[in-house]
Amino acid sequence: MKLGFVLRARSALFTMPELPSRFSNALLLIQKSMQEVYVHTLTRTWQAIAVAAAIGAFVATAGLAQNPPAAQPQGQQPAAAAKKVNLDTLKAEQVQSWQQGDRLLLSGKMLTGRDAAHKRIKDMLAKGEPLPVDFKGRVIYYVGPVDPVRDEVVGPAGPTTATRMDSFMDMMLDLGLLACVGKAERGPGATASIAKHKSAYLMAVGGAAYLVSRAIKASRVVGFEDLGMEAIYEFTVEDMPVTVAVDAEGQNVHQLAPLVWRDKIAKEGLLAAS
Repeated sequence: MKLGFVLRARSALFTMPELPSRFSNALLLIQKSMQEVYVHTLTRTWQAIAVAAAIGAFVATAGLAQNPPAAQPQGQQPAAAAKKVNLDTLKAEQVQSWQQGDRLLLSGKMLTGRDAAHKRIKDMLAKGEPLPVDFKGRVIYYVGPVDPVRDEVVGPAGPTTATRMDSFMDMMLDLGLLACVGKAERGPGATASIAKHKSAYLMAVGGAAYLVSRAIKASRVVGFEDLGMEAIYEFTVEDMPVTVAVDAEGQNVHQLAPLVWRDKIAKEGLLAAS
């Protein structure tokens, strides 16, 4: 019953007016608010602050959708502050220039892979078998896309929790991977691997799988088709918004942002009794 409800709800989306083409701006606005208060590892008080900020961002997003771009002050155009990245020409030097907290708009071709694909890659390497795809110079997105309906290129394609791939980080970076995209923080081992290889971990917007999928313009399976949604896909994306969570120096936004906000809250007395 639950699955049927979800499918009916998704189909209903296609009877509604077309979503604004500037959805990436809306996602970036959510992203900007969330990256500054990403406090998963702190106490429930800090987590509550993060949730409140996220709710505020969604309210602001609704305003973006209702007002035409011309009515938005320049300071409220998140895309203007983001760096455009061409994945098809991306080089290691460019990845190394990114700093934690930077907002990026990704365009071009990226690979996908989750737990099952990474486990199979590990097994194939151990047996000396050739891989179905070359990871050198590529970016991988941790996602298991839902099957498309009607005229969708791909169904909802939100990021999966990146820690599931932590144990495979060295292996993938040794294959020449430039960067990875997921959600939530990375463990200390994966963070150290990213710093050692001068790579980067990028956060996509969690909880907005349908909107993220709108940045995907083409999709095809390039490996492990038998794994279904956990197969390796190649996505062609346009202005997919992400935030640099761990940069090439190992600077981690999940560790640094809470410190900034703890200091800000203390200085401004935001938790002081009224």
